[in-house]
Amino acid sequence: MQYAEALRPYFGALLIFGGLVMVFVGAKLVEVIFSAVVGFTVAVLLFFVFYNVLLPPGTPGYALIICGVLSLVVAGFSAYFSRRFAQKYAVPLIAGWGGIVLALIVAEIGGITNATATVVMALALGVAGFFAGNCMNRLVKCSVTAFVGAGIAMKGVSFYVLDFAAYNGDNVSVEAVQDDKTLWILIGSLLVLFITGTIVQLRFTRDENKDDGDYTAMEDEARVCGCF
Repeated sequence: MQYAEALRPYFGALLIFGGLVMVFVGAKLVEVIFSAVVGFTVAVLLFFVFYNVLLPPGTPGYALIICGVLSLVVAGFSAYFSRRFAQKYAVPLIAGWGGIVLALIVAEIGGITNATATVVMALALGVAGFFAGNCMNRLVKCSVTAFVGAGIAMKGVSFYVLDFAAYNGDNVSVEAVQDDKTLWILIGSLLVLFITGTIVQLRFTRDENKDDGDYTAMEDEARVCGCF
C-alpha cells in the first residue's frame, strides 16, 4: 500500500497523457492501440502462467529472464497478427468497450448497487455500441476514442484530487458519493473533453477516405480514355 501511494502521481500522469492522446488523435491510432493492448495482455498472461504455474519455487533469475523474453516475443507476434483483425473489428470492439464504460458511469451516478442490473446494462450498451460501430464507422471511431480517452484522463486527474481512502470503506453511502462536488467536476470535465475531442477528431478525419475516392475516380477515367 505504501508503494502504491508513492507511485500514484506517476500513474496519474501516465493516465492523463495517454488519455489526452486518445481524446485528440485516437481515431488515427485505433489499430495501433488495439494491437498494443492485445500484445500487452498476451505478455502479462503468458508470464503469469510461466511464473505461477510452470516454474517451481526457487527458479533462478536467468530462467525468469528467458521466460520474460519469450513472453515478449509471443506478444510481438500476437500484436502483429492482430493488426489485420483490428482493421475489421477494432472500431466495433472499441465502441462496445465505450458502451460498457458508459454503463458503469451511469450506474455510479445513478446509485445502482444491484450487480445484476449493472452487468445487464453494461452488456446491453456494449452490444449496442458494437453494432453502432459497424454502421457508423468514422463517427463512432472519433466519439468512442474521445470518450474512453476522456475517461482515462479524468481517472488520472482523480489520482491527484480525490481521496480514495474515503471511498474504500464499507460504510460509504450512495448519497455521499453523489454529494461529492469534486466528483461532479470530474464528470463535467469528462463530458467537455469528450465533446471537444470528438469535434477535433471529426474535423481532422473528414478527408480520410477522400484520397482513395479520388484515386479510384482517376483510375476509372483513365480506363475510359483508353490509357490503361
